Amino acid sequence: MERPEITTIIFVVFSVALVAFFAPFNDQSVERTPETHVVEFTDRGFDPVALTIQEGDTVRFVDNASITMEVASDPHPTHTDYSNTTRGQHCGNSSIKAFDQCGPGEKFSFTFEKAGNWSYHNHRPFASGGKITVTE
Repeated sequence: MERPEITTIIFVVFSVALVAFFAPFNDQSVERTPETHVVEFTDRGFDPVALTIQEGDTVRFVDNASITMEVASDPHPTHTDYSNTTRGQHCGNSSIKAFDQCGPGEKFSFTFEKAGNWSYHNHRPFASGGKITVTE
């Protein structure tokens, strides 16, 4: 073999080894693990008021207020923003994925599967709200 051919073979082998070594670090097919975020309902309202999450993340609302918590999608009183269904249509219908607690409780978790800006409020008694921004 001539020297240029050996040099070319060494270069090719080195290049393939380099790609094989770094390929796992650039693999974009690795799925992201969804996260859970906590929003507290206090006597001053929801905290944080604004939250940015990714599709598939869950928000857990926790009642630490002296009044009842009932988280619901805006607008009040129909709650149509997330699911395009009214409270009367989606509460009690498990086939509809609605951002609505549909009754008072100390905790409420919701997994956001759609990107967008989703405003919400405390339904009963009607009180301050917040906004969840969901990115892709």
